Amino acid sequence: MNRWRQEPGAGASRNGRNSASAAAQTGRILGLHSEIRHPIEQATTTSLAALKAYAEGDKERFQGKEAESIPSYKMAIELDPNFAIAYARLGAVYANEQSGVLSDEYVRKAFERREHVSEKEKLYIAAHYYASVTSETEKVIETYELWRQVYPRDWIPANNVRTNTIASAGWIKPSKLPNQHCG
Repeated sequence: MNRWRQEPGAGASRNGRNSASAAAQTGRILGLHSEIRHPIEQATTTSLAALKAYAEGDKERFQGKEAESIPSYKMAIELDPNFAIAYARLGAVYANEQSGVLSDEYVRKAFERREHVSEKEKLYIAAHYYASVTSETEKVIETYELWRQVYPRDWIPANNVRTNTIASAGWIKPSKLPNQHCG
Protein backbone atom coordinates (compact mmCIF):
# COMPACT_ATOMS: atom_id res chain seq x y z
CA MET A 1 0.00 0.00 0.00
CA ASN A 2 1.42 3.35 -1.00
CA ARG A 3 0.84 5.83 1.82
CA TRP A 4 2.17 8.71 -0.27
CA ARG A 5 -0.21 8.44 -3.20
CA GLN A 6 -2.06 11.56 -4.11
CA GLU A 7 -5.80 11.58 -4.38
CA PRO A 8 -7.23 11.41 -7.90
CA GLY A 9 -7.25 14.82 -9.54
CA ALA A 10 -4.28 16.11 -7.55
CA GLY A 11 -1.64 14.93 -10.00
CA ALA A 12 0.32 16.81 -12.59
CA SER A 13 -1.21 17.86 -15.90
CA ARG A 14 0.18 16.73 -19.24
CA ASN A 15 2.75 19.52 -19.22
CA GLY A 16 4.03 18.40 -15.80
CA ARG A 17 2.55 21.26 -13.81
CA ASN A 18 -0.19 21.01 -11.23
CA SER A 19 -3.33 22.67 -12.43
CA ALA A 20 -4.90 25.48 -10.45
CA SER A 21 -7.98 23.36 -9.82
CA ALA A 22 -5.88 20.51 -8.41
CA ALA A 23 -4.08 22.92 -6.12
CA ALA A 24 -7.38 24.37 -4.98
CA GLN A 25 -8.80 20.89 -4.36
CA THR A 26 -5.91 19.87 -2.14
CA GLY A 27 -5.91 23.05 -0.12
CA ARG A 28 -2.44 24.13 -1.24
CA ILE A 29 -3.88 27.35 -2.58
CA LEU A 30 -4.30 28.41 1.04
CA GLY A 31 -0.58 27.98 1.70
CA LEU A 32 -1.09 24.90 3.86
CA HIS A 33 1.59 22.25 4.35
CA SER A 34 2.57 20.16 1.35
CA GLU A 35 1.53 17.00 3.21
CA ILE A 36 -2.13 17.82 2.61
CA ARG A 37 -3.26 15.38 -0.04
CA HIS A 38 -7.02 15.17 0.44
CA PRO A 39 -9.66 17.15 -1.44
CA ILE A 40 -11.01 20.24 0.27
CA GLU A 41 -14.34 18.41 0.75
CA GLN A 42 -12.52 16.12 3.21
CA ALA A 43 -10.93 18.93 5.23
CA THR A 44 -11.56 18.77 8.94
CA THR A 45 -13.72 21.88 8.80
CA THR A 46 -16.60 22.71 6.55
CA SER A 47 -15.89 26.44 6.84
CA LEU A 48 -13.53 27.96 4.30
CA ALA A 49 -13.25 31.06 6.51
CA ALA A 50 -12.22 28.88 9.47
CA LEU A 51 -9.66 27.10 7.30
CA LYS A 52 -8.21 30.44 6.17
CA ALA A 53 -7.99 31.69 9.77
CA TYR A 54 -6.28 28.44 10.77
CA ALA A 55 -3.81 28.71 7.87
CA GLU A 56 -3.01 32.29 8.93
CA GLY A 57 -2.37 31.07 12.49
CA ASP A 58 -0.01 28.38 11.20
CA LYS A 59 1.78 30.93 9.02
CA GLU A 60 2.34 33.26 11.98
CA ARG A 61 3.34 30.42 14.24
CA PHE A 62 5.92 28.96 11.88
CA GLN A 63 7.39 32.45 11.48
CA GLY A 64 8.08 32.38 15.22
CA LYS A 65 5.13 34.60 16.13
CA GLU A 66 3.50 32.33 18.71
CA ALA A 67 1.50 34.98 20.55
CA GLU A 68 0.40 36.62 17.30
CA SER A 69 -1.10 33.32 16.10
CA ILE A 70 -3.58 33.13 18.98
CA PRO A 71 -6.26 35.42 17.47
CA SER A 72 -6.19 33.49 14.18
CA TYR A 73 -6.71 30.13 15.90
CA LYS A 74 -9.44 31.63 18.11
CA MET A 75 -11.16 32.98 15.00
CA ALA A 76 -10.98 29.54 13.36
CA ILE A 77 -12.64 28.02 16.44
CA GLU A 78 -15.26 30.75 16.56
CA LEU A 79 -16.11 30.14 12.90
CA ASP A 80 -16.21 26.35 13.40
CA PRO A 81 -16.63 25.21 17.03
CA ASN A 82 -15.85 21.60 15.96
CA PHE A 83 -12.50 22.39 14.28
CA ALA A 84 -10.42 19.98 16.40
CA ILE A 85 -6.98 20.72 14.97
CA ALA A 86 -7.47 24.46 15.58
CA TYR A 87 -8.13 23.71 19.25
CA ALA A 88 -5.00 21.53 19.35
CA ARG A 89 -2.80 24.18 17.73
CA LEU A 90 -4.10 26.80 20.15
CA GLY A 91 -3.36 24.44 23.03
CA ALA A 92 0.19 23.92 21.75
CA VAL A 93 0.70 27.69 21.49
CA TYR A 94 -0.52 28.17 25.06
CA ALA A 95 1.82 25.38 26.21
CA ASN A 96 4.74 27.13 24.52
CA GLU A 97 3.65 30.41 26.10
CA GLN A 98 3.67 28.72 29.54
CA SER A 99 -0.12 28.95 29.99
CA GLY A 100 -0.73 25.41 31.20
CA VAL A 101 -4.37 25.76 32.24
CA LEU A 102 -5.37 27.25 28.88
CA SER A 103 -3.25 24.70 27.05
CA ASP A 104 -4.95 21.80 28.82
CA GLU A 105 -8.40 23.27 28.17
CA TYR A 106 -7.88 23.60 24.40
CA VAL A 107 -6.07 20.27 23.98
CA ARG A 108 -8.86 18.53 25.91
CA LYS A 109 -11.44 20.11 23.58
CA ALA A 110 -9.42 18.95 20.56
CA PHE A 111 -9.28 15.42 21.95
CA GLU A 112 -13.06 15.41 22.45
CA ARG A 113 -13.55 16.47 18.79
CA ARG A 114 -10.98 14.18 17.14
CA GLU A 115 -13.55 11.93 15.43
CA HIS A 116 -13.60 13.89 12.18
CA VAL A 117 -9.93 14.60 11.60
CA SER A 118 -7.24 13.06 9.41
CA GLU A 119 -5.00 10.30 10.77
CA LYS A 120 -2.10 12.71 11.04
CA GLU A 121 -4.22 15.17 12.99
CA LYS A 122 -5.37 12.36 15.31
CA LEU A 123 -1.74 11.60 16.08
CA TYR A 124 -0.99 15.28 16.68
CA ILE A 125 -3.97 15.69 19.00
CA ALA A 126 -3.30 12.45 20.90
CA ALA A 127 0.37 13.26 21.44
CA HIS A 128 -0.45 16.69 22.83
CA TYR A 129 -3.27 15.30 24.97
CA TYR A 130 -1.04 12.66 26.54
CA ALA A 131 1.77 15.17 27.02
CA SER A 132 -0.09 18.09 28.53
CA VAL A 133 -3.41 16.82 29.89
CA THR A 134 -2.74 13.30 31.22
CA SER A 135 1.09 13.45 31.47
CA GLU A 136 1.38 9.88 30.16
CA THR A 137 4.96 9.97 28.92
CA GLU A 138 4.93 6.43 27.52
CA LYS A 139 1.82 7.16 25.47
CA VAL A 140 3.37 10.39 24.23
CA ILE A 141 6.48 8.59 23.01
CA GLU A 142 4.45 5.70 21.52
CA THR A 143 2.25 8.18 19.64
CA TYR A 144 5.23 10.10 18.25
CA GLU A 145 6.98 6.86 17.28
CA LEU A 146 3.88 5.69 15.41
CA TRP A 147 3.65 9.11 13.75
CA ARG A 148 7.31 8.85 12.67
CA GLN A 149 6.70 5.40 11.19
CA VAL A 150 3.59 6.44 9.27
CA TYR A 151 4.98 9.83 8.16
CA PRO A 152 8.78 9.35 8.03
CA ARG A 153 9.43 12.68 6.30
CA ASP A 154 7.61 14.72 8.93
CA TRP A 155 10.01 16.50 11.30
CA ILE A 156 7.40 17.29 14.00
CA PRO A 157 7.31 13.89 15.77
CA ALA A 158 11.11 13.57 15.81
CA ASN A 159 11.47 17.06 17.25
CA ASN A 160 8.69 16.67 19.81
CA VAL A 161 9.70 13.22 21.03
CA ARG A 162 13.20 14.61 21.64
CA THR A 163 11.79 17.62 23.48
CA ASN A 164 9.48 15.44 25.60
CA THR A 165 12.26 12.94 26.35
CA ILE A 166 14.60 15.69 27.51
CA ALA A 167 11.88 17.25 29.68
CA SER A 168 10.72 13.94 31.19
CA ALA A 169 14.28 12.81 31.92
CA GLY A 170 14.71 15.88 34.07
CA TRP A 171 17.83 17.02 32.24
CA ILE A 172 16.38 20.50 32.07
CA LYS A 173 13.10 21.99 33.19
CA PRO A 174 10.41 22.12 30.47
CA SER A 175 10.13 25.89 30.95
CA LYS A 176 13.83 26.21 30.02
CA LEU A 177 13.55 24.24 26.77
CA PRO A 178 14.09 26.22 23.61
CA ASN A 179 10.83 27.12 21.92
CA GLN A 180 11.08 24.27 19.41
CA HIS A 181 7.85 22.52 20.31
CA CYS A 182 6.48 23.74 16.99
CA GLY A 183 4.13 20.86 16.35
